[in-house]
Amino acid sequence: MKIVRLNLKENAYSVYIFKNKFSQYLSKALLSLQLPPKALVITHSVIRRYYRDLICESFHKIGRDVKLVSVPCGERAKTLDYFVKIVKYALNYEEMGDLFFVALGGGVIGDLVGFVASVYKRGVPYIQIPTTFLAQIDSSIGGKTAIDLPFAKNMVGSFWQPKAVIIYLPFLKTLPWLTFKDALAEAIKYGVIEDESLFTLIKTYKKQIYQRKLRKIRRKLKKSKAI
Repeated sequence: MKIVRLNLKENAYSVYIFKNKFSQYLSKALLSLQLPPKALVITHSVIRRYYRDLICESFHKIGRDVKLVSVPCGERAKTLDYFVKIVKYALNYEEMGDLFFVALGGGVIGDLVGFVASVYKRGVPYIQIPTTFLAQIDSSIGGKTAIDLPFAKNMVGSFWQPKAVIIYLPFLKTLPWLTFKDALAEAIKYGVIEDESLFTLIKTYKKQIYQRKLRKIRRKLKKSKAI
């Protein structure tokens, strides 16, 4: 497991990057955080079907109760309606103890959950577990959150840093090619704007990256965090 520390002036946190032993490394990362006793995990049905058992096992290992809640895929989840639904789930779940939120999904779920965490009871902890390449190199980092209004996108939002970002590289193996390629375009942009070595790395190892060779991708993720 590789750990990249984001040394912010306030609310510093770490990004954990690993490619195997999901439950073991997730539990290890969570143990380093002072988190409430209950985890409310927001995801969507496809991710939930594949990873529910692993997520529950990881949280139970460190003595945390866990509840998974599914929202629709895509932008239709980033609405006031689902904001209210998650708050209701949280209130019902929290009757016997404080909670923290977990965003398990792509950028939409990260935006939604981060925003809920930032305003629920004037701010509670949350962690990001991004499952798409774009979320892993971009939207899960930086604390930018938002939901959409009926007449405009991302018009209600806040900045609320996660307690940690957990990046599990095998999530990338099941991504549709077009979704994976979108994130590569974002990474290339980082290289052009800020870091020639990152651009060179992508160019040099493009074949391995296209084939989703995890070692090369991990190097690129580490570079992205430094930008």
